[in-house]
Amino acid sequence: MKKTRIAAVTLVSLSLAALVACSRAPNHPYRKGIDSAPEVRAPDRIQESFTAIQGSPLPLSVQDERFVAIRKDALDKEFLLHGSMIPQTEMPTSRGLQARVVAFHRVGDQLFLLEATRGHVVTRDVSASLILAEIPILRETRELIVMDFNAGMRQAFIASNWKGSESETNGKPQYEDDRKVLKVRHSFLEKVRTVDVAAGNYLEIHQLAQMEGSRFDIEERGEVSTAQTVGIRYYLTPYRPNPDFQPRE
Repeated sequence: MKKTRIAAVTLVSLSLAALVACSRAPNHPYRKGIDSAPEVRAPDRIQESFTAIQGSPLPLSVQDERFVAIRKDALDKEFLLHGSMIPQTEMPTSRGLQARVVAFHRVGDQLFLLEATRGHVVTRDVSASLILAEIPILRETRELIVMDFNAGMRQAFIASNWKGSESETNGKPQYEDDRKVLKVRHSFLEKVRTVDVAAGNYLEIHQLAQMEGSRFDIEERGEVSTAQTVGIRYYLTPYRPNPDFQPRE
């Protein structure tokens, strides 16, 4: 089991190291459809966008809770969200989750976690947005918005990847949807921290969650509810595509 955990940590470390290398790469010409447009490009340092809060942002609340705060000038900027899911029973083995280009968008007293539509739409002629989560705002200052990330992430996107295929079914190209979700029954944040550029340049969030599921039970002759506790690791970094990537027609 130790070897399994070491392998999982190594994979995460290598992934984060690759992201840091991209963020440090020299400037290159803007590539439309690949790089973030200047108006949505996130600041280079993660601490310029997010703050980890230990303790309650509200009066008369428990003091050991953990929250995430986002700077207002980081709203509607593009970040890379990726993570892993680790079952807490049997043999805990990390499973990587689909990486997504996301942005936090404010509407009234709520924050919406939106996913960029690149790779999901055939044309950009019509405006489109993909909603991943609605996150409550707990408190705000002139510069910061404190969000309840745990309450907002009441469902986990469990797809490990998405793909298209040139083979056809009923005359249409096959497409595997990457928005399969599991509902969260109960959860809390175990850890929230920002890591500086020298060590990785990311926001790290650990959520412990009981997931809702079902299975067919022969004795009961039908579906029965199940519950599985998993550890979910979320990582947010400034979105920086590989500067050496060259698209081909």
